[in-house]
Amino acid sequence: MASSEGIWTGAVGEKSFAEVPAAWAKGAARDLLKEKNAGLPSLDGIRLLLYAQEEWGDAEAGAAAKKALKDLPRDNESGLPSFKSGALPAPEEAARLAPVFWAAAAAGAQDFLAPARALTEFLAADGSAGVWGGEAFLCAAAAAAEEAAWLKRARTALEPLEAPPASLGEAATRISALCGLFQVMADPALRRAADSLGRGLFQELWERERGGFMSRTPQNGAAAPPVVPEENAAAFEAVWRLHHITGNSNYRKWLAWGLKGLAADARALPAAKQAGLARVADMMACGRLYLEIVGRPEDEKARALALAALARHSPRRVISWISPDDRDYVMAHKLSAPEYPALFACADLKPVAFAQRPEDVPALFGALLGARKP
Repeated sequence: MASSEGIWTGAVGEKSFAEVPAAWAKGAARDLLKEKNAGLPSLDGIRLLLYAQEEWGDAEAGAAAKKALKDLPRDNESGLPSFKSGALPAPEEAARLAPVFWAAAAAGAQDFLAPARALTEFLAADGSAGVWGGEAFLCAAAAAAEEAAWLKRARTALEPLEAPPASLGEAATRISALCGLFQVMADPALRRAADSLGRGLFQELWERERGGFMSRTPQNGAAAPPVVPEENAAAFEAVWRLHHITGNSNYRKWLAWGLKGLAADARALPAAKQAGLARVADMMACGRLYLEIVGRPEDEKARALALAALARHSPRRVISWISPDDRDYVMAHKLSAPEYPALFACADLKPVAFAQRPEDVPALFGALLGARKP
């Protein structure tokens, strides 16, 4: 469904992923907690446990995730968190770690703000790391007063927008960052670039017989590269977001196919290795959390609402924009407020709450979780 300014809102119904066991993610989270030190640190495991805290109110999972982050080695010259003792994180590792530290801070652990900023500034200072930094810079924009500077860094890191990625991991990182930046800036060029990269992934790396993404492009005459379940988690999540900001149902069909094909092998892995796909499977099964801004992207108040929504740790959040001039859409969907811009939380395609100030945005997530069907 499109507004008069061509920004798709995503206000469509969801279908469940019945092929995937509904209890997969909860079972993987329980196994992680049982494994304790054997299962952590694992970045996918930490992200699943933070997800468990947000989605299911699992305080034990949240505490375990934060402990694992605190226990990461920091004995390198800059004191940055890393998975390898005595060494600075590589750009790809720092780019994956930074958003998780931002998420932990957003989930209530303010002592993670300092390492989140340090990792993000490390990426910003290293010109060669720019391509990896988009998502971290976006997190910084949502959490910092100097959001304009961080948004500019995020946009610059992604230029040229449709540059071909060098790996599956880079493609997933770029698509996720483009989708996130589009939700804040509502620039159709960002969505087009994410869509182009997504289509390229399926053309170059999709395993046509079984589904899932190969680790690298097949070489002439060589055996097909493997489809590794844990490597597919970030790519599946990126394409899930892409589906929601483009409205392209083919993305969803391909993901359902790939997830069904990979689920059996993934569930046989240790919990720390299956955690990423289990988390994404739950996101796909539950669907997006609908947040719709009635406002203009160039309006600073509207952008402040988008950034406030982004600052909340809520992996299923997807923000859409509607022009206040699109009266037919606004009236049909009952997106009424005393004035605009306003950010609406919607369930079953109906608004359940709205906010006009950034400080009121956190309450919207509580309204959305409260409106969920049992």
